[in-house]
Amino acid sequence: MMLINNTFKRVPADIHKKYVLFNNKGVSAQCKLNILNGSESSALIRGGSYRIASTRMNTNSLIDRDKARNSKSENFNILDKSGELVGTLSSRMSFPIFGYMYYEFVFSDTLYTIYKVGMGKQGLKFVVYIDDKQVGLMEKKLVEKDGRSEYEFFMMDRKSEAVSFLFLVYYDASYNVQDEVLLNTKEVTYEFTIHKGLRNKYNPRFKEQHNGKKN
Repeated sequence: MMLINNTFKRVPADIHKKYVLFNNKGVSAQCKLNILNGSESSALIRGGSYRIASTRMNTNSLIDRDKARNSKSENFNILDKSGELVGTLSSRMSFPIFGYMYYEFVFSDTLYTIYKVGMGKQGLKFVVYIDDKQVGLMEKKLVEKDGRSEYEFFMMDRKSEAVSFLFLVYYDASYNVQDEVLLNTKEVTYEFTIHKGLRNKYNPRFKEQHNGKKN
């Protein structure tokens, strides 16, 4: 099966804490910073309109360590253009003390599990599963110029593509925020995952095994 391949990046829209995360294949989003503080983000995916809204739950045990300063957990509802609930996104811990955080994304009655794996100079990987089957891979570029995040993903179907984009709208609006316009800047960030069980979720041959190509 050929993989759906797409690339998109965050481009600042204005100085009022909004930005556009978009690509050139019918997918775009507008976000308010910071989504963890209760702001909503909207996304347009191949004609379908969605909103990502925080449920503002206070469950400190679900907060990623590098976001521990924020008192709100990461629990969100996905709404369609009519306001109907079509999905939920939440963070989970595999074990209370020595476990790792992962994400559960329910969309159109399908449960997707997303694992964040830092591979150092190989970049940041988001691995997408349905049950025990990997259905997608999202990669964040190491270098950010002028505060512009860039991602590439490889998905097995259009539904998984929508899930990946909605997740990355959430992630980028939560973890890669600036309160100022950045010009002539360059930042390189390395993340390393040391938990063996989590690192094993990443299959470096996923793209090769599925003969991924641009679509």
